[in-house]
Amino acid sequence: MYSIELYRMYIKKTNERYALENKINEYIEMWKKGEISLSTEQVEQIIEKSNERLEYLKSVEELIHNDFMQMSNLEERKKLEDAGISSALGHAPTNINNAGGILSPDASKSHFVAEKKTPEQLNLEKQKMKKEIKEKLISNKITLAQAMDLSKKVDELFDFYNKKDEIQGRHI
Repeated sequence: MYSIELYRMYIKKTNERYALENKINEYIEMWKKGEISLSTEQVEQIIEKSNERLEYLKSVEELIHNDFMQMSNLEERKKLEDAGISSALGHAPTNINNAGGILSPDASKSHFVAEKKTPEQLNLEKQKMKKEIKEKLISNKITLAQAMDLSKKVDELFDFYNKKDEIQGRHI
């Protein structure tokens, strides 16, 4: 899941910020002890630039953290909604097309080739699922309330892919 990648990015930025904070503190201590011969103005300029960098790292860290929390929630909701859709329709939507591959008795020689679906392909799949829901409603296999709930879940599932792409786009 993409939330794990965001978490790793968050940890990396946090560690980068901590390292910079430690470096600033070490620099100040060295200056206080007289190990660095710079004027007070020069040290203040260095500290000011370092603090600007710290603020930037904190803002990036916060953005990544917020995106991580949003993506984690989206992924959890998607799992639940996938289960409901799979139960009702026998399959759940995916943004991956199976483009081919080779299946071998030796698993190490097998491989899978996949490609990401285009927005048009996702929209077609969404319309197809909505048509399946309508057909089940017409044939009285599901109630109107169930059909409305399934239709809402389908919308939310496909919206997941848009939101995921939006979040990923901020961190490329």
